[in-house]
Amino acid sequence: MTTEEAVERVKAPIETVLLDDIARGIADIRRLLKAQVPEGFKEEVEFSVEGKTAVPLEPKLRKPPFFRATVFNDGPDPVIVMLNEVKPEAYRKAPLNAGDKLDIDTSEAKIEALFFACQASDKKASGRAHLLK
Repeated sequence: MTTEEAVERVKAPIETVLLDDIARGIADIRRLLKAQVPEGFKEEVEFSVEGKTAVPLEPKLRKPPFFRATVFNDGPDPVIVMLNEVKPEAYRKAPLNAGDKLDIDTSEAKIEALFFACQASDKKASGRAHLLK
């Protein structure tokens, strides 16, 4: 076996490993890019809540995560909107008043869940959320 043949024999597995690494890197980049570009699907989901118990928003057509959510409070009372987790009552601030809307816009698909609650047990509210996937 000549020196050139020996070098070619060693070089082939190294090239295979390098190509594998490049393929994995490209796949990772594709995943990152996909996470930053909306699919272009919009879903409108209605919600209704009574009292202080947090109620999750339940989309029917698309699964989270979402890029954008626009919440409309149709009333009659203010509603607390919680993003991605239920907050303890002491941290439930800045309710969304009846007739108002709230835009939640992220640069990546980070909206995993929305929860709604009223500030008092005798209050109730209903509304809609437009979700962009």
